[in-house]
Amino acid sequence: MTWKDIADCANVATRDTFGEAWEYRPPAGTPSYALTAVFDEPHLEIEFGADVIPHSASGPTLDLRLADLPVAPVTRATVTRVSDGKSWVVSDVERDGNGGALLRLLES
Repeated sequence: MTWKDIADCANVATRDTFGEAWEYRPPAGTPSYALTAVFDEPHLEIEFGADVIPHSASGPTLDLRLADLPVAPVTRATVTRVSDGKSWVVSDVERDGNGGALLRLLES
């Protein structure tokens, strides 16, 4: 078993445990695709201290297996969470080199 096989097994387990139903719609009106992916809420933490102001921030992300999507993910695509119909626009695609990708999202 190769490292990519092991990483894919971990990605499948994560998807099956924490994933939810999504619709991926590429830009330019092409068809949409159903997939299961893991959403991570935006995080913002600010501390005020006497001498320092630590700051941490990140936007929402969608973590997916590339094998679960029949097209390569691209920026400007739209993803919609099936459970509530809320949509985001993909602002960046970060491939992990092991068959997964992290989509950075902006509220649409």
